[in-house]
Amino acid sequence: MKNYQAIKKELYISCLSLIEEQIKTNQDILTRLQDSLEQENKSSAGDKFETSRAMLQAEMDRHKTIIIKAKEQKQLLSQVPLTANESIQEGSLVITDKGNYYIAVSLGKIILDDKYFSMSLGSPLGQQLKGQSAGNTVTFNNNAFSIIAVH
Repeated sequence: MKNYQAIKKELYISCLSLIEEQIKTNQDILTRLQDSLEQENKSSAGDKFETSRAMLQAEMDRHKTIIIKAKEQKQLLSQVPLTANESIQEGSLVITDKGNYYIAVSLGKIILDDKYFSMSLGSPLGQQLKGQSAGNTVTFNNNAFSIIAVH
């Protein structure tokens, strides 16, 4: 029999690692873009300079937004309980006939021993699952999901 409490901890750690990697990657890109912007300031002039500078600034803004959202997800993840649940809520590990879901933050597929999908209660499927328990069935996008277990 699987130790679902240990799996939840592994999923939590995997989610945290994915978020931290996303932050680090985007901060590295931001640093390189800042360096490029400084090089543009030293070597360019005229319309080409303004266009290039605007493009770099837009790209930097995009990566700053990604970092902000990742930090928000990290904050939300820090509030997810690791305790067992009977009904589906934040921190639940949900086993269905269609897949396994970790209710925490929306990060998508995570592969441990099995495949799990990390999603938030605010997602459309999360809203359908919220408050449900083992033995219940929910319908999402014309697909019936039979809830086998909630941990």
